[in-house]
Amino acid sequence: MGDCAAGGLPGPDDDPRRAERRGGGAPPPRLLHVFPTFALGGSQRRTIDLANALGRDFAHVVLAIDGEVSASRLLDPGVAVSFRRGVVRRSSGLAPGNLLRLRRLLREVRPDLLLTYNFGTIEAALANRLWPLCPHVHFEDGFGPEEAGGRQLPRRVWARRLALSGNSRVVVPSRTLERIALDAWRLRRGRVLYLPNGIDTAHWAAAAVGGGAPPAWWRAGEMVVGSVGVFRPEKNFARLLRAFARLPREMPARLVLVGDGPERGALEALAAGLGIAGRVTFTGHLLDPRPALHRFDVFALGSDTEQMPYSLVEAMAAGLAVVATDVGDVRAMLPAASREEAVVVPVADEAGFARRLEALLRDPARRAAAGARHRAHARENYDLGAMVRQYDALFRGLIGRSGTGIRFPVGTGGSIRPAEAGDAVGMSPPAGCSGGGGGGGGEPSTLTLRKGCFQTSSRSTGEGVPVVPRHPLSHGVGEG
Repeated sequence: MGDCAAGGLPGPDDDPRRAERRGGGAPPPRLLHVFPTFALGGSQRRTIDLANALGRDFAHVVLAIDGEVSASRLLDPGVAVSFRRGVVRRSSGLAPGNLLRLRRLLREVRPDLLLTYNFGTIEAALANRLWPLCPHVHFEDGFGPEEAGGRQLPRRVWARRLALSGNSRVVVPSRTLERIALDAWRLRRGRVLYLPNGIDTAHWAAAAVGGGAPPAWWRAGEMVVGSVGVFRPEKNFARLLRAFARLPREMPARLVLVGDGPERGALEALAAGLGIAGRVTFTGHLLDPRPALHRFDVFALGSDTEQMPYSLVEAMAAGLAVVATDVGDVRAMLPAASREEAVVVPVADEAGFARRLEALLRDPARRAAAGARHRAHARENYDLGAMVRQYDALFRGLIGRSGTGIRFPVGTGGSIRPAEAGDAVGMSPPAGCSGGGGGGGGEPSTLTLRKGCFQTSSRSTGEGVPVVPRHPLSHGVGEG
C-alpha cells in the first residue's frame, strides 16, 4: 500500500491522533473516506468544505481507488489528513480479493467512522457489512450516463441492497435520490437521511472579485449565457451549444463554458460545425470561477442527469437568472416564482430551452428580479454553516462521543424520542413543533426536522445547537 500526506499534512508515520496523545489531549475521531477518485467533483467538494470547516476536530484518512488526489490542494493546511493508494484493484462488480484488502485496511486504520461515496466504493461498504468494525455512512450523489433518466441497473440495485441494508446510514442530497433509495433499493426509511448541500453563499455573492477586472472574453454590449462544469457526456454541454445556435444571429450574445474534461474536443468541433465558434468561449478549468459568473447574464444547465448540482446553487448565490433541464431536484431547488416562470425545461425540448434563453436575454428587468430572488433563496436554504452543523452532529452522534450528535433510529411512527440516561445526545421539540416524515407502523422515519424546532443538547456546554433544519424540498417529495 502506498501512502502520502497532503501539503505537508500528517502522513501515516505521523498519525494525527498520536500527535494529540503526545500533547496530552484526547485524540480526535478518525474518519476513513473511500472515494472512487479524489479529483474534484460534488462529493469531494462537500468533503473538503466539511474538513476545512471542522478543522482538527476530526482526523481524516482518504483512500482514492484510482489514485487521483488532485482535489487535496483545496484542503486547508490545518486539516489532519493522510492518503492511501494502491489498496484495491479496479473491478466491474464485487471482487472477493478487494473485499479482503479493504477488510485489512479497516483493521489497520481502525477508523471511528467509515464514509463511502457513490457506487464505485460499494465494495468498501460491503466489507464493513460482512465484518463490521465501525459505524458506516454511505453517500449517493448521483449517477453516470448509464443510469441517467431514472434508469437503475439491476445488478447495481442488488449490490446496493446487499451492502447498504444493514446498519449503514445512507445520505442523499436530493429528494429524487431519497425516493430511489427507499423504493428501488428498498432501504429502511430510518436509515436514509436527506441532507442538501451547502455553500459559502456570501463568497459567491461578492459583488467584486479580483479587483473587478473583466475576463478577456467579455465585450461591452454583449450578453453572456454561461455554464460551469466538467465536460462529461451526462453533463451534455452539447445541448447548450445547439440551443445557443438557435438564438437569432443578430442577438449580441456569447456562450461561455467554464471547465474542462474529456468531451472538450468534441464540443469545440460541434461549435465549429454549428457556425458559432466565434461566439463561444471555452475558458478551461478556473480555480476561482466567480469572476466569470459575475459576467454572466443567464446561467444555463443542460445536463441529462443531476441530483442537486452545486453549479446551480452557486449561480443562484451569485444572483443569476437560470434556464435548466428538468432533472433530479433542479425544479424543486428553485424558488416557487422561478418554477412558475417555466425556466425548467424537459430534457428533450431543446427548442423550448432556446426560447427560454431568448426570452430572458431580451428582458433585463426579469433577469434582475430572478437574480435577486435566487440570491435570497440560496442564502436562506443552502448556506454552508447549516450543512456543517448537520454533518458535525451526524458524525459525532454515530461515533458516540460527547457533544452534539444525532441518535439513529430517530424514533418510530415519525416521532422523536426524548433523551434518556446515558444518551450522547437527546432531542426534544419546543411547543408547537412536530417531527417530520411519515413512516407509520413502527417503521423509523427519515430524519427531517423543522427549522428552529429541534435542538441537540451538548453535554459539554449545555448549549442548544440547531440541526437538520427542515428544507423547502420537504414539501412534495419527488418533485422535479
